[in-house]
Amino acid sequence: MQESVDLMRIGAREVAANPDGIELEGPFLAAARLVGVLNRQTLADPTSSVFRQGLAMYREMAMSARAFGWILNPNATRADQLDAGRAYARVNLQATALGLGVHPWSQALQEYEAMAPLYREAHDVLGVGQRLQMLYRIGYADPVMETPRRGLSAHLV
Repeated sequence: MQESVDLMRIGAREVAANPDGIELEGPFLAAARLVGVLNRQTLADPTSSVFRQGLAMYREMAMSARAFGWILNPNATRADQLDAGRAYARVNLQATALGLGVHPWSQALQEYEAMAPLYREAHDVLGVGQRLQMLYRIGYADPVMETPRRGLSAHLV
């Protein structure tokens, strides 16, 4: 959770300054930030109301999903990892062409100690002896705003 909190951009000013990560903006969120209810500390605190609201939001997303998809491969080489990324990009593009939405749902695939039990469970259930490279929700969804992103020149050295 802390990894996500660290990548959250709270308010239009932060989103404009850092067009990456998870954006939290809009009139309601701006007001919550202004009065001190919404900040990185409350987002990371499991006892806070904003943490509990976020958890409820993700629980509702999980329960509303009509379909999940996943990408597997042997993960024997770095090329396997790159192939999985390319496959996910193709899924995303084809889904968009068909009027579907794709939402990454890969928290359980993170490789650090706190996630180890969920990582093992996800692989036991879906991995069939291979590496579970990507997990995502897919289905019809309401339109969403484009997410701000850095331009290509920001990524080239």
